[in-house]
Amino acid sequence: MLLLLPLTMVMAKTYETTLPRLYFAEGTASITGTVIDSMSQKPVDYATVSVFDQASGKFISGSLTGTDGKFSIGKLSSGVYR
Repeated sequence: MLLLLPLTMVMAKTYETTLPRLYFAEGTASITGTVIDSMSQKPVDYATVSVFDQASGKFISGSLTGTDGKFSIGKLSSGVYR
C-alpha cells in the first residue's frame, strides 16, 4: 500500500507531515501524523488534513491538527489514499 500526503502551500510557506502511521484492525485503518512548518520546523496548529481516494479523487475524510500539530483520522477502509 502506498500512502501519499501532499504538501500544502499557505502564504508562501510549505507545510509537510511526518511519515504517517497506519493502523489496521477489523478491516479499518487510521492515519496519524504531525504537520510541521518546513521553514520554522515548528508544529502547525489548526491545519486542515484531508484524505482522498487515490483512484477517484473523492474526498473520504478529514481532520484539523491540534495546537501541537498532531492529527488522527480514523475509521478508514483499507485502501490507497492521497
